[in-house]
Amino acid sequence: MVDVENAAGILSLAERFNAPQLRKFVMEFIFANINAVMQTEGFKELDRDVMNSIILEAVKKQAF
Repeated sequence: MVDVENAAGILSLAERFNAPQLRKFVMEFIFANINAVMQTEGFKELDRDVMNSIILEAVKKQAF
């Protein structure tokens, strides 16, 4: 189950193992909960490229 605390970690795994459906699902969850997810340790520990892609896509979707 994806929640605010594990969303960033699951996204990282989806990126690592090239799982586009999982990535899409988790990204939608993150966009719906962007402020809370960005406060988690998991988000702060994300690879910089993954973090940047979340932020860029969130801005495009006006998730902020």
